[in-house]
Amino acid sequence: AMSTIDSEFRDLVRPLREPPYRMEDVPECRQFLESSVLLQPPTRLAWLASLSEMLLLCNESWCRRNLLHNRKRRLVEECFHSKPLALEYIADRLQRDEPQLGYMVRSASEGWLQGFITATTFKTRHPSFEWNSLASEAGISNADRAKYVCDDGSLAAALQAQPRLEDMGTNSVTWPSVAEISLLGALGCGRQLVALMAEEEEETAAALPERAAATAPTRTKPRAW
Repeated sequence: AMSTIDSEFRDLVRPLREPPYRMEDVPECRQFLESSVLLQPPTRLAWLASLSEMLLLCNESWCRRNLLHNRKRRLVEECFHSKPLALEYIADRLQRDEPQLGYMVRSASEGWLQGFITATTFKTRHPSFEWNSLASEAGISNADRAKYVCDDGSLAAALQAQPRLEDMGTNSVTWPSVAEISLLGALGCGRQLVALMAEEEEETAAALPERAAATAPTRTKPRAW
């Protein structure tokens, strides 16, 4: 895992230390973040200092969500071996996202991590990437469309029409008017963190009318919103 972290950050995160508290003891956030504090880490180093907490919080969130619907012992055991978000992915986004905007939520009395979110300008290292929610490669089935609110193709077309900047040196493409939520983990405050980030983007949109927002591709299906 350390090989994915640039040398200037390695001394900070090596060795990765587990937090001095058990993640299963962290309480769910209350409505309106009562008994919690909202923080904005000022630097990448401040974010990377919480790397192990962020990884464990994602594991705990996945565990609680699944146990809510299935309390079989087998699933309880599987929780301790599952990583819904890989350490390498979290570290890579914390190092390389530019610009980087984000927040953390911690319990007011203990300082335990309860949630985090980061956002950046959408960028991909796949020059052939295309916004197309109707293509089979998007992974959205007819059953998904019957069950969930899905793009009818118009949003993807609007995103595809946004200006882009190609960098032949890094073989990457940047959409300067498209925002991306790159990292999100939460114990009861995910909706509030997304709403906060959307509000930030709406303020940006006032200065840049074409500003759009999109989620990063997840482990299951890429979705635009």
